Amino acid sequence: MKLLRRSPKISLSYVLVIPFVTQIFIAVGLTGYWSLRHGQIAIGQLVNQLGNESSKRVDQHLDNYLVQPHKVNQVNARSIESGILSRDLRTLGRYFWEQMRVYPDFAYINFADKDGKFVGINRDAQNVLQMDIIEPPHLGAYYRYDIEQGSPTKLVTKVPYEPRQEVWYTDAVAAKKPLWTRIYFWNDDKVMSISASYPVFDDRQQLIGVMGIDYLLDRINDFLGQLRPSRSAAVFILERDGLLVGNSSGEKTYTVQNNKPQRIKGAESSNSLIKETTQYLTKEFGDLNQVREPKWIKASIKGYNTFVQVNPWRDRYGLDWLVVIAMPESDFTEQINRNAQTTVLFCAIALVVTTSLGLLTARWIARSINRLNTASSAIARGDLNQTVRISRIEELATLARSFNSMVEQLRESFVALEQTNADLELRVDERTEKLSNALQSLQMAQAQMLQSEKMSSLGQMVAGIAHEINNPVTFISGNLTHANNYVSDLMELLERYQKHYPDAIGEIQNYIEDCDLEFVTLDLPKLLKSMQEGAKRIQSIVLSLRNFSRLDEAQLKSVDLHEGLENTLLLLQHRLKHTRKGREIEIVKNFEELPKIECYAGQLNQVFLNLLSNAIDALENVSDHPLLISIFTEATDSTVIVKIRDNGQGIPKPVIAKIFDPFFTTKPIGQGTGLGLSIAYQIVVGQHHGSLSCSSEVGQGTEFTIEIPLHLT
Repeated sequence: MKLLRRSPKISLSYVLVIPFVTQIFIAVGLTGYWSLRHGQIAIGQLVNQLGNESSKRVDQHLDNYLVQPHKVNQVNARSIESGILSRDLRTLGRYFWEQMRVYPDFAYINFADKDGKFVGINRDAQNVLQMDIIEPPHLGAYYRYDIEQGSPTKLVTKVPYEPRQEVWYTDAVAAKKPLWTRIYFWNDDKVMSISASYPVFDDRQQLIGVMGIDYLLDRINDFLGQLRPSRSAAVFILERDGLLVGNSSGEKTYTVQNNKPQRIKGAESSNSLIKETTQYLTKEFGDLNQVREPKWIKASIKGYNTFVQVNPWRDRYGLDWLVVIAMPESDFTEQINRNAQTTVLFCAIALVVTTSLGLLTARWIARSINRLNTASSAIARGDLNQTVRISRIEELATLARSFNSMVEQLRESFVALEQTNADLELRVDERTEKLSNALQSLQMAQAQMLQSEKMSSLGQMVAGIAHEINNPVTFISGNLTHANNYVSDLMELLERYQKHYPDAIGEIQNYIEDCDLEFVTLDLPKLLKSMQEGAKRIQSIVLSLRNFSRLDEAQLKSVDLHEGLENTLLLLQHRLKHTRKGREIEIVKNFEELPKIECYAGQLNQVFLNLLSNAIDALENVSDHPLLISIFTEATDSTVIVKIRDNGQGIPKPVIAKIFDPFFTTKPIGQGTGLGLSIAYQIVVGQHHGSLSCSSEVGQGTEFTIEIPLHLT
């Protein structure tokens, strides 16, 4: 016992500081080491992810950027082949002008026929549209005019030009199918261009002409410049022969010598990274044509590690390019090296701070014995933010640990109580939100029920009227056939009578002259025929009313959407022929072949009626350009798409976000309920699991897009 009393006491500072500092040193050291190691591993993963993401973005941009010309060419070519679109040069020019306004990325839209006639719409560097025309007797040179509302006005210049000798014409004629031309240069502006060409044939497969749309490849450079994944990375596109198509460095992909443009190969680029990377790929694969699948390479270029990703990109119109992304490893390791230096510095600071805090803590614990009663009193008064430091005295240390445990349990209890209160408030908020959503759903259901009852009543009334009209019209139409036969017989009899009795008595001859028998003989068949045409017209209107109401098709049924669109347009003929200002609205139908879809036909007819009525309303006050509503249909593997576009004043962006809300309308009081688009959205999205979207630009018009799956089950 005396020996224990005489043994030296261990300093509390050493007991607390040395183990604590050692643990901190080991933990910080291991953390720094593994952070550095994992950072190096993460470089490869990050570069791979950046490369894949950049490559996908380039692919998506090229897919989206280069698919539009062929779609527009296809629509235009089919319209000319079918006779929907006139081949009159100025009519075509006005149509192309409308398309150039819709597609701002197009640099040129043109059409040349086999006789050398030509019309095109050009977009200059200031985004100003001009019309080029070649027509007899001035073949061999185009006349460029300023345009106002789609019509040529002031002559700007005359340029010698033979379209049938141009690449976009000759390539399409030789291939006899849609394609991309070789990359070529515009003669006047010296810019790289590529044309989407589409040959147009008549029903005997004889060439009518070639449709073309030009893209300027400088815009690809702009996109690649924004895509650069790291500070000094290079993103560029090569053709299989090594010629540059576009790059992210901002340099031009061609040079002009003696006023003649000449394209640059990637291996001769002034950008060292593009040049060295292209030379490395050529050496690695021997020939760029050998690259047929995506490649990921870590190469040594100019003595530095560089990550290179090569991704082939092709389309079905003949393009075959390589998308190359080169990222120097130094772009990523510089940050890691700086992080390593920062980690070492923080480790040293943490060690010094930890040692100092350990010494101060030890001294403070040694002086804290007398504070135990003070802490207990504070807890008794409700202050739970009390902690007693552990002393080297065993009894006091045990008491301190028990005390701290008790305080911790009390604190946890209060925290749990506070959490319970917070959970209760959260549940109250959730219930409030559910009630709000339920109220909104109820309002929507009421609106749908009101509209459904109105449309049901309207459908029943329309079907009844159609039935009542159809009976007398059928009677009239059937009797007109017999009346026509009877009149024919009487005319035959009269003709034979006049033939066998040419000398009529005076009274009969006078009556023949008074009633103008010759005119009656000629006009009566025409009169009967006119009456028959009127009866047929009434029958077609009655049939359209019955088809539109669809009261006998309330269940799912396979239908042709074109039939519903045609019936809806027939019902709106009176509004299309005469607007409030007495102008006629032109309907342009671009219908592709559609499969029958499984749907609620009557409800979709209601959607078409709402959208077309809104388009007509949007054109009521337009007076500065022709009134036009375009209807496009197309089919994908799983859906059918209907687009309804007008060239009215458009919808402001703040309004577009609200147009599908129930009871929202911009029409004057008494002219709109705000339910039409809301119900249409519910029919397309809620009941047919499709999509209904709107895109609009003020001053350019509005387009609604309906996409419906082929099958609902």
